[in-house]
Amino acid sequence: MPLTIASLFRLSALALLAALWAGGARAADAEAEAAKLNHYVEGYNRLLGTFGLAEEYALYSAQKIAGKTVKDRFNVAVGWIDLGAEDLKAARAAAGGGLEELDAVGDRFIPAIGRLVDRLKGLDTYYKTRAYLEDNLARGKKEDPLALADFKDNLAMLDALHVALDKAIARRDEAELADLKRSGDGVGYDGGLALQKSKALIGLFADANDMRDAARLKQGDELVALIEPALADLHKQLAAAKAGKEDSHGMRDSFYDSVADRLESLVGAYRAMKRSGAAADFNAMVEAYNGAVEEANNGQ
Repeated sequence: MPLTIASLFRLSALALLAALWAGGARAADAEAEAAKLNHYVEGYNRLLGTFGLAEEYALYSAQKIAGKTVKDRFNVAVGWIDLGAEDLKAARAAAGGGLEELDAVGDRFIPAIGRLVDRLKGLDTYYKTRAYLEDNLARGKKEDPLALADFKDNLAMLDALHVALDKAIARRDEAELADLKRSGDGVGYDGGLALQKSKALIGLFADANDMRDAARLKQGDELVALIEPALADLHKQLAAAKAGKEDSHGMRDSFYDSVADRLESLVGAYRAMKRSGAAADFNAMVEAYNGAVEEANNGQ
């Protein structure tokens, strides 16, 4: 079973609103930057996930069109790549400063993905209408190496977007955690800290070799030593709010209770992975993390 990397960049809202409490120009700037970052994340997730770049590339390349004849069947589609391209365009066009590195990647990525979308849409029509029966598959064979090259270029661009997003989200997370701590929002701070460190834990492992690497596992243990106290304190904060001893944020607190449960499952899956070295246990970590992110976002 392969490692699961899809959707690692689902945004955990943490306490996005905490950065806006200052009001005025700072609030407007923070809101614009957050919205722009969200557009980039949406595009990334769409291109990484179902019907995205990797999936459509696998489908296309497996057909080995260069060796086919008109007697064969073909399945070429754009999937959701065009929707991801629109997300990237919206992100690049959106106002919001502080995301220059992401915009630089967008400036390279948007033209490249536009070329791929246009090519795939043209080939989709070519194969659906069986125009290859008229030209003996000449266009299909001529465009096959170009399509494969376009896919590879865009997958490289997706990797570059991953790197730039990782940096931008790390900066955002640190700023939001600082705002939460200053505001005295213990639930938001503990939940946000646990989410941040859990994401870092998952990020240590890119392949099966990493799951057996002693140095990486040591780093993992160090992160778990930060995650578990944050979750323990989160439980205390939630219990105090429920008992009326601390300010309650109502519905948000119930979602953060689920965040804690999910991240405890992530820690359990990490410990299982240490013993087994199995991709299934790593995939369970990712599933738990993504579930925690969804709960945190629902609670905002």
